Amino acid sequence: MDRKMVEMARALATRPRILLLDEPLAGLSPLDLDPAINTVRRIRDELGITVMWIEHIMRVLMEICEHLIVLHHGEKLAEGTPKEIAGDAAVAQAYFGKSGAVSFG
Repeated sequence: MDRKMVEMARALATRPRILLLDEPLAGLSPLDLDPAINTVRRIRDELGITVMWIEHIMRVLMEICEHLIVLHHGEKLAEGTPKEIAGDAAVAQAYFGKSGAVSFG
């Protein structure tokens, strides 16, 4: 986790207005997820930096993101708030093989 935090700090040293993160939680243990999530939340809330985040851990995205764009095979499948995405039948079908709303908790 330390290496990931150093990489993020290096990016922040340039004082960006937008921070692009490509799976920053990959390889972290479940115990390291919450501290990493809190770091990204603080970057967004306290520094006012827009964060664009590619991630496969849906629980994390549903908890922290204000707006989501879901891609499937490189095509935009859905866009909206976490609540809208959780209730999107196309997302449920594409990612879970079932229709209806999905719980990401």
